[in-house]
Amino acid sequence: MKKLWMLGIFAFSLLSLAHAQGPGLRNGQGPGQNQNRTPEQSAEAMTKRMDERLELSDAQQGQIYLINLEAAQANEALRNELKATREARQGNPLSPEEMQALRADMSERKRSIEQTRDTKIIALLTETQKPKYEQMKAEAKENFRNRMENRRNNRGQRPASEDDVFDF
Repeated sequence: MKKLWMLGIFAFSLLSLAHAQGPGLRNGQGPGQNQNRTPEQSAEAMTKRMDERLELSDAQQGQIYLINLEAAQANEALRNELKATREARQGNPLSPEEMQALRADMSERKRSIEQTRDTKIIALLTETQKPKYEQMKAEAKENFRNRMENRRNNRGQRPASEDDVFDF
């Protein structure tokens, strides 16, 4: 009877843990899934989120989609370049100085893409949409910091800096 009782508690605990992960993690919607998106899918998702928060006009949606698509394609090109660099160096790892220089270069280029995107989007928004957009960016930045803090606490990775915020 005691074994049956313990088995029941174990099964309940296992089900509770599976449920606590939430449906997104079990259905492939968890962290890191955005990496498998095409630039078109990323641009569509970003534009949809912006439309939900900013109530974009049809004209704004089309223009912002194109801006998001341009940024997503540039980001994909950066990722592909980094991947090619890593593959070319396989078996011959970068020194810590070279790795730091590569990260700094990629970070600066990514920041430039995001600043260009941001400037173009702000130019399209109305005066009532601009504060909402700024709030959206601030929330995205905070969410990014929280994710990086969790990663650092859980995996011992380097802390995120304020300048490493790229997407929302």
